[in-house]
Parts: sequence; C-alpha cells; structure tokens
Amino acid sequence: LCSHAAYPEFKKQGAGKVINIGSMMSIFAASFAPAYAASKGGIVQFTKSCANAWAKDNIQVNSVLPGWIDTDLTIKAREQVKGLHESVLARTPAGRWGKPDDHAGIAIFLASPASDFVTGTAIPVDGGFSIQISTVIPINFDRGALFYSSFHFIEAGIEGDGSATVKKNHRGKQPSWVSY
Repeated sequence: LCSHAAYPEFKKQGAGKVINIGSMMSIFAASFAPAYAASKGGIVQFTKSCANAWAKDNIQVNSVLPGWIDTDLTIKAREQVKGLHESVLARTPAGRWGKPDDHAGIAIFLASPASDFVTGTAIPVDGGFSIQISTVIPINFDRGALFYSSFHFIEAGIEGDGSATVKKNHRGKQPSWVSY
C-alpha cells in the first residue's frame, strides 16, 4: 500500500526508489510457516510487478531479503530450538548471524543514483546462506536430529557405515523420496 501511495508523487517528480523488505523465506519454502513464506514470496512478485509497470516512469522497485539476523525474535528462536544457532552458523559462509546494520549498505545503494538501472531485483542479505546447494539445516534434538528442508521435516540418523537412515517425516510417515 505504501508503494502505491508513493507512486503518484514519484511519477510527478520524474523519478523514485521503492525498497520492499522480503525475507529469505521469499526464496525458500517453510513447512513450519507456510503463510509467512507465502506472504514474503508475494513481496518479491509484487516488487517485480511494480518494477515492470513503473520503469517507464523512471521509478526503480527492488526488494531486500534479510537472512538470519540477530534480533530479539531470533534470540527467542535460538532459546526454543536446540541447535538452531549452530546450524545457521554451519550453513552461512560468512560464519555469523547478520546484524541489522548489515542492511544499511544495500539500502543506500538501492536508494542512490548508482542503482538507476537496477529494478525488479530481490537481493539476499544473508552472509551467503542462500547460495548453499543444500537447503537442509540440521537441528539436533535429544532423540536424533531433525532436518528442516524446503520440503519437510525429517528425523534421521547416521549409521555406523556412514549411511543415512530416514526414520519419519513430520507427519509420522516414511517420505516417498529423500536424497543425500
């Protein structure tokens, strides 16, 4: 709504910049938060649609996709989900959780004339989390491990010979396929 409210003013002045905030859930499915993931995916599509419609008016529309950022919300998540902190660090090439200030540089760039030919993009700010090939984040529990993938939760174990054994998915059923 804010973007649509700003559009007439930007058009009148002959230029404008819109920066929408998505999430890494814009590009990863989340079986534990489907409504959140869908809404954040919608932000990216909204960004692209506005960028396409408004480019002729010299208005650039882009989105920033924060990754795992150290906030009050994620502090609580780390307290509630055993192994989350270690799993995020293991998956993130930068080797740390993001800070809110990590978004300043991309926001300055997208708001500046340096980005006048950049529109319709969704830019992850996630320390490299989204570039990893696997979408599996192991989260350790007392009875084995729970893996979050973009498809489902899987309780699994590693056998003595190094092979992985799938015990059940989050619905208590054997998954029809799992690749390792």
